[in-house]
Amino acid sequence: MLAGNKISVRALVEFAARRGDLHRQFSPSPSAASGIEGHLQVQRSRPDSYQAEVPLQMHIGDLLISGRADGYDNATQCIEEIKTLYGSAENVPDNQRSAHWAQAKMYAWMQCWRLNLPHIKVALVYFDLNEERQYRLEQVHARTELDKECQGWVLAFLRWQNLQQARQRNCQQQLTKLAFPYPQMHRGQRLMSESVYKACVTGSQLLSEAPTGMGKTLATLFAALKAKSAGQIQRIFFLTAKTTGQHAAEDSLALLKKSAQALRSVTLSAQQRACLHSEVNCRGDVCPYARGFYDKLPKVREHAARIPLLTASTLADLGQQYEICPYYLAVEMARWCEVVVADMNYYFDITALLFALQQQFEWKVGLLIDECHNLIERGRMMYSAQLQRQWMLDSSRQVKGKLQQALKRVNRQWLAQVNVEPEQNYQLVVAINDKLLAAMQDVLREYSAQLQLSPDDPSLRGIMQDVFFQLNHFITIYGWFDEDYALDWQPGVKNKGCLTLRNISLRRLLAERFKHSHSAVLFSATLQPFHYYQQLLGIPEAKLQVVESPFDANQLSVFLHPRLSLRYQHRQQAIFPICQIVADQLRQTPGNAMLFVPSYGFLDDLLPILRDVIASLNVELIAQQRDMNNDQKADFLRQYSHKRNVLGLVVLGGVFSEGVDLPGEQLTGVFIASLGLPQYNPINHMMEQKLQRLFNDGYRYTYLYPGLQKVVQAAGRVIRTVNDTGYVHLLDNRFFQADIQQLLPDWWSTPKV
Repeated sequence: MLAGNKISVRALVEFAARRGDLHRQFSPSPSAASGIEGHLQVQRSRPDSYQAEVPLQMHIGDLLISGRADGYDNATQCIEEIKTLYGSAENVPDNQRSAHWAQAKMYAWMQCWRLNLPHIKVALVYFDLNEERQYRLEQVHARTELDKECQGWVLAFLRWQNLQQARQRNCQQQLTKLAFPYPQMHRGQRLMSESVYKACVTGSQLLSEAPTGMGKTLATLFAALKAKSAGQIQRIFFLTAKTTGQHAAEDSLALLKKSAQALRSVTLSAQQRACLHSEVNCRGDVCPYARGFYDKLPKVREHAARIPLLTASTLADLGQQYEICPYYLAVEMARWCEVVVADMNYYFDITALLFALQQQFEWKVGLLIDECHNLIERGRMMYSAQLQRQWMLDSSRQVKGKLQQALKRVNRQWLAQVNVEPEQNYQLVVAINDKLLAAMQDVLREYSAQLQLSPDDPSLRGIMQDVFFQLNHFITIYGWFDEDYALDWQPGVKNKGCLTLRNISLRRLLAERFKHSHSAVLFSATLQPFHYYQQLLGIPEAKLQVVESPFDANQLSVFLHPRLSLRYQHRQQAIFPICQIVADQLRQTPGNAMLFVPSYGFLDDLLPILRDVIASLNVELIAQQRDMNNDQKADFLRQYSHKRNVLGLVVLGGVFSEGVDLPGEQLTGVFIASLGLPQYNPINHMMEQKLQRLFNDGYRYTYLYPGLQKVVQAAGRVIRTVNDTGYVHLLDNRFFQADIQQLLPDWWSTPKV
């Protein structure tokens, strides 16, 4: 929160002056541009004695408090705080209004001391952007009165700051002596740690390929913390694509904190997963964990600050103990911890929390991005948008008046935009026409206006709220529409199809995020070829590293099958041979195994035949189900921990293909059917053409590289420690091709036929 010993008025108020309930019911807020224009309208309406944008500073001890009051009228000695909104000021929640008053009072206090005023007027002005109407609230305060209240907030912050700075100094001293938690690093870990340290110290980017199971998480965190001890980075964001990666980071931090007990970390979980209430509804009148949140926060924050590792379970325990929301407690503690463990979305999404914090407090951040190959697909999802015509039709039946009319205009303009023959299944659209875009913006404005007037109207929640989010997201993404995007239309029943803004290349968007970090280390077991990741992730200048594997080729037997084709047209004929290969291997080498197949449809076809072929063997066959929840996934993996001769039938590229750690006898081998190539369909065909124009390598960028990535990740489940042994069967004759074998790990044994 601090930049040296400086703090903004806004940050000080957010820390010390907020009171009351957590109130997170959705209410549309003005865009930055609309807010600025609203402020200007209010300021232009003031007399000549009015000064806009008044810079204010105050020193209290070593702390510099600074801010900019929206306006001050010299004639009336009145300081103003302006807030823009849609609708009436009466609908502003009490906790927000109290924070607004606190900010205004801080500016009034600072102005009193600056001009030596015994009294001052304080005005809180709400400006309704829809009606262009001002709501003015005024108070008069003596300087002595403001002294008492504002000094109380400052002293509360200074007390906390002194505690945190003392802990941080202690942490820095401990990190200079930070020891690796094991007697020695193996060679690969040492080389990786050295490269990560250099990247963090020099403020550069590193793309590091390191084998699965070699201890990448521990090596990167150790090196980044050593760089922090040298004062080169202030915060470490460890970003993952899966919760298993978060658990690995927590385990590594638990080991490292033994020699740095002042170190603090927090894990940010998804709000849905962290919620302790029966439903995610963050309002004090509905949820007991939101009720009185800001009143409880100071005490809970002090308790949380004494806990070195704020994991999801630890935060849940605090939530239960104090009846306070663990999700928003974690968000608060992210300001005060040296390490934040979170999903990739928390830094790279459009409205990412960690990116916003980094911008607000100007931290020098070191990014550690685990299993970074996932960032391509995840990033494309973050920066794409879709509109279903059915949503518009359904929501228009739910509402009335101007909002209903606006939704009907969207529908009419949609039909004008997408004028295709009924039999046409897919169409690229050059651009959104101006009338459709204007109709979408009308819906946003009308919805915002109605929600402000009737915040509890049920017709404005549910699907109508979802439509608002989707339209807002779509318009935001459309503002970035360029050669790295495609706009396409897919049909539905009775022309109720969807428009999709589809991101093809992330290079510009992610490069912008990386620019704001001090350093970035991206690591994975599957980063071949490097140029594919450099180009799509927007890091063309990243230093490249291939970490030597600690595993020996003799640990893994790799088998190829030259007469077995898993091309789509040959798959049905391949089912029985696959079952025979699996049975022969399990008969020869009893133990736990996984068979990875290309799709759920193929799994359904293969399952009964496989069950018959292995019926005479002492093997328990289990199969992945569609849409398994977390408990079902954990139970599936638990079979491997507690039983022997288990054969799991799973989908390649699914939840069991990576992030699964089954060392020793828990997993002896895997069978991988097909190259894992994405399905051939109109969308992927379009992507291939676009990527061909962008990078002159459309087929490999669309199909081959993503497919082989899944294969290597699945094979990486077998050898997890230097003592493991096992086998991999690559069940597709295309693995004989030289260009495909070049993409397989160098340390694998020479394949056997």
